[in-house]
Amino acid sequence: MARTYPVGDVSDLKLKLIEVTRQALLAGTKATRAGASIGDIGWVIQQLVESNNFKVVRSFVGHGVGKAVHEEPKVPNYGQRRQGLKLKTNMVLAIEPMVNVASHHIKIASDGFSVKTIDNQPSAHFEDTVVVTDDGCEVLTKL
Repeated sequence: MARTYPVGDVSDLKLKLIEVTRQALLAGTKATRAGASIGDIGWVIQQLVESNNFKVVRSFVGHGVGKAVHEEPKVPNYGQRRQGLKLKTNMVLAIEPMVNVASHHIKIASDGFSVKTIDNQPSAHFEDTVVVTDDGCEVLTKL
């Protein structure tokens, strides 16, 4: 699970970025149900983000969760409807939109761990782990 919170004096642009990213996570979870495809999730996230003039990070994606934290399938935050793996009941997925202000490109910092936008503009990230059900999904990481 991941959340982005504003701290201190935060610009309107950053507040909008955080809210759009939160809404993108909600849209992605709403699109998650048995019979839907991985592309359906990515498509709704991408449409919401880009309609607000932000960019979806493409280098990092959501993923399956099972015996390890990061497993197949990959769950991109971009895509085409009805494309990719069909979701089945009881699959567990991490849906995690990462959204940048100006460019979808990121870079790994010299510490080998930290991630920054390539243009040093703001970014936001939200993530939940869900289990696919016949009529939607259940969020396993609710606050």
